[in-house]
Amino acid sequence: MFRIALCDDDKEILELVRENVAAYCTQKEIQAELITFDDSDLLADVIERKHIYDAYILDIEMQDYSGIELAAMIKERSALAYIILLTAYSNYAVYACGRGIFRYVLKETMESELPRVLDSLFETLEQVNNNKYYIVQNQRRYLKFLHRDVVYICREQKNVKFVLADGKSVNERTTLEKVYKTLSSDEDFFQLDRGFILNLFHVKGISNGSIKMDNGFEIISSVKHIEELKKHINRYLGRIL
Repeated sequence: MFRIALCDDDKEILELVRENVAAYCTQKEIQAELITFDDSDLLADVIERKHIYDAYILDIEMQDYSGIELAAMIKERSALAYIILLTAYSNYAVYACGRGIFRYVLKETMESELPRVLDSLFETLEQVNNNKYYIVQNQRRYLKFLHRDVVYICREQKNVKFVLADGKSVNERTTLEKVYKTLSSDEDFFQLDRGFILNLFHVKGISNGSIKMDNGFEIISSVKHIEELKKHINRYLGRIL
């Protein structure tokens, strides 16, 4: 069973979100416990006590703690947390893109948009629960690691290097093209150019000429490739920014 925290200080909106998520889970036969918070301070206290949920659906604009502040607190304690932000303002999509937010939903289109976002959320949670691994195997060793733990992949001489969220790296004697083909069914990955494959979940920010990953690594790329990345992220988030 999945545990989903819902937080909005508008009780009517909170109940509407709960009803929508509950109806979706019933229709899809997904077992989920929905825990509601109508006070962001209460959820902040739960987070401080390190009670972690599988996913969070947060309103951005709330008293005491905003959804953005709560998201930052959650990320400090669980880098791989799944956070969906709700807001009435489309400009917050830029924030969602730059800080590892799983998805972003406008309140005015929530009833039509949320089911599609939940499709992606529960598919991802199922993948994690099913231990979706990449395997490196040869005569000397057998290694496996979760797709979500990969920050980026790059060429390194005749090898491909997987840089992981825990700071470690793994080399495999193969090509970047073969790796990307293996990962092609996972929408989290994007081949930036002939030298890098990025895990979009770990993209922290994009600026002129560079992409910053959440492990602090900065990738310099051409304007063309960065524009292609932005378009792909738009599709990845499920909304044109």
